[in-house]
Amino acid sequence: MPAAKAALAAARQGKFEAFHREMMESDSAGDEATKAISDKIGLDLTQLRKDMNDPQIDAAIERNINLAASLNISGTPAYLIGDQFIPGALDSNALARVVASERVKLAAVETKKLGVGQR
Repeated sequence: MPAAKAALAAARQGKFEAFHREMMESDSAGDEATKAISDKIGLDLTQLRKDMNDPQIDAAIERNINLAASLNISGTPAYLIGDQFIPGALDSNALARVVASERVKLAAVETKKLGVGQR
């Protein structure tokens, strides 16, 4: 939970992706890791800690937890791509294939809506 709060707080400083990437490569997710990552990517640590305690951060995390529960998602990673739910990790090639397939489906639906090719 502290790492999730820190990531959302880092977003307020425009550093979500950098923080997330560094945290995923870290051996721990505790306060020392948060401080080290903050120093490394140039976050204002005082502001980060203040933002981590903002009730809006807690509310955002609670919304995500509730959404995951409503979709029966019990772990990460999990993907919702088009109408497909994929629990677990995918390599980049498999992920690209799923996205391409869903794009083809979406294009077909859009074409049908527009009546393209129909007389």
